[in-house]
This record gives sequence, C-alpha cells and structure tokens, in this order.
Amino acid sequence: MKLGSLRPLYDHPGPFATVYLDVSGDSEDANRRRALRIRDLADQLAAQGADATVRRTLIDAVTDLAPEEFGAFPGRAMVASGKQLLLDEPMAAPPATDPGIASWGRLPHLTPLIAQWGEDPVCLVARVDRTGADFEVRTLHGRRPAGSTEGERWPLTKVRAGGWSEARYQRSAENTWQHNAQAIAEDLTDLWRRSGAEVLVVAGDVRARHALLARLPEELRRLAVETDRGGRAAGSSEASLDEQVMAAVHHVAVERMLSAVDDFRNAAGSGNAAQGLTEVLDAAVQHRVATLLLQPGGDAATHEVWVGTAPDMVAADRDAMLALGADASPARAEDALIRALAVTEAEVVLVPSSEAPARDGCGALLRGAAQPHLTGSA
Repeated sequence: MKLGSLRPLYDHPGPFATVYLDVSGDSEDANRRRALRIRDLADQLAAQGADATVRRTLIDAVTDLAPEEFGAFPGRAMVASGKQLLLDEPMAAPPATDPGIASWGRLPHLTPLIAQWGEDPVCLVARVDRTGADFEVRTLHGRRPAGSTEGERWPLTKVRAGGWSEARYQRSAENTWQHNAQAIAEDLTDLWRRSGAEVLVVAGDVRARHALLARLPEELRRLAVETDRGGRAAGSSEASLDEQVMAAVHHVAVERMLSAVDDFRNAAGSGNAAQGLTEVLDAAVQHRVATLLLQPGGDAATHEVWVGTAPDMVAADRDAMLALGADASPARAEDALIRALAVTEAEVVLVPSSEAPARDGCGALLRGAAQPHLTGSA
C-alpha cells in the first residue's frame, strides 16, 4: 500500500500512544469487557512511560464509541498524543491477543494497521440480471452503493407464440438482452475507472453475466470473478456473496504481494534493490525507496534504530544520528521506516517469512542514484 495517507500523522511531534483492541459487541457484558480491555492497555502504556493525559484520551475515545460502530468492525486502531486523538481506524478483525496491543514511543506503531490495509484492494460488485445491474464498492471500511443500470424491460421473455410472430418475439427478446448487457458494460467500465477497483465480482443470472463479460474491456474482464450467489433477485444469499468477495479480495492481495517479491528478486544484484536493514536504512535516508518489503515480527522489523525529529533522520546506531547533529531517540526499525517512507510517497508490502527478501526480513526496490553511506552499521 501507498503510505502517503499517513503523512499528516507525522506532523505531530509525539510521543505517541498506539492501541489495537477488540471493541465488538453491544451487550452489557461486551461493554464491560471493552472497558476492561482499554484500561488494561492504558496500564501497559503507563508501564512504558505514557503520561496520564494521553491514557485518558484513549480511554475516553473507546468509551465514547457509538453502539453502531461495534457491529461490522470488531477491531479498532487508535493513536493519540497528549489530548489529541490523531487516528481512529475501524478494523475488520480484532487483535489476535487479548486485551490487544499497546505501544508508547517517539513514533506510532502502525504495522498492524498497514497489514490490514494491504489486504484491502477496492472491490467492485455488480449484481446483474437481464433487466439491468446494481453496483456496489466494497473495502474493509464498509460498502457503499455505486449506482445502477436500468435497461429495457420489453420484451424480456422469449415466447412460444407459434407462426410468423414467434421468431419476431424471439429476436426482440434477444435484442433486449444484448442491449441491456451493453448498457451495463458501459456503466460498469466507467465506474471501474473512477473507483480504482482492483477486484470485480459479477453476481447473478448466468446468461446476464456471460453477456456482460463478453462486452467488457479485456483488462477488466481479466479481473472478474463470477458467482451465482447474491444476485438482484429477492432472497439471494448475501452471506454467500460476502464469502465470495472476501476470497476474491484475498486472492488479489496475495498476488500483489507475490508480484512485489518477484520484482525484488529480479532487481537484486542490479543496484536497484537494497537487501537487509542496513542497506534499506541508507536508501530511506536518501529517499530512494520505492517499495519496502518487510516481514512483520522479523529481526529487522523489531531491531532498535535511532531517529531524529525529521522523518528521514534514521540511523542504525546512536553515534551516527548524533553525527547528523540531531537529537537521538530509540525506535523500532519498522516504525522508523514507515515514517521515513510516508513523506516520500513510497509503498510498503508486508511479506510472510517464506517470502522474506533477506535473512532479517527487510528489503527494498529502489529509485534514483545512490549517495554516500549515511546510517552507520546495524
């Protein structure tokens, strides 16, 4: 994913308190558990040195969540500094551990949030039949209606009238289907270009689906996943369609990750890739990182580095940071790299250990020419 959307967060000097927690449920017992979780996380923040003001900011933010926010998004990511709640992001899944994750430091801890965003390519859903289509855009943040196409409705049914009129009615019905399919294809293509969708799920009547797909541009047809679940008809299975959409989105996310890994391996050794934390830090300081490949929880991600006030002030050891004339504070390497890359519009791809770009789980695709080494040794 592109990190530019996180850039405003780093306009604040920090330090930052970051929490991830389960906020699901709207019963009295769920409310009690939610209150206990945020207080447990606030205690963890206190043990890490967080002040009472920022802890109260997060407790109040969770307490003030509206009941309707607990249903579709059982997880929550929050970042605060002092009295300001800087980020409040719904998450499709709660943290794997209870009560959650708490982090206090010079930089916010955003890797768990980025892991979710990386699994969130925009999905366009088209529910079609022979009369038209309804469109919907879906992300992990929810879904929104995106318009519809209403085609001609007469004649839609092929009749067995007998005699000379039968062929005329048959041709008229077929023409109506084809006309409607063309109108749906044109509207869907326009919506796809405007929405930035990477996934297309076409649901509904099998003949209507096939007629539509035959009229789509090749690049859009390649993205399409067909399903007979969740069409326009009353009683169509919404749950089954949701499962199909989630599977299609996950497939695209995995393919996108594997493509980045392939690009990295092809670039390795050519001067267009950095391998290992030391090389990646050096490239980040020089604003040369186009795409960071990082294994969450790997040696590089959790390695301690040193940061200054500016996003590109990051070094593998304290002396190298002090040599730049900057105040030095310790930070996790993953947090420091995300800050450095957010201001340069770089991209980050999180990878499993089986696809890690180097032994320490860190690598990068580069842009531009190299400059003298700046970051010290890891």
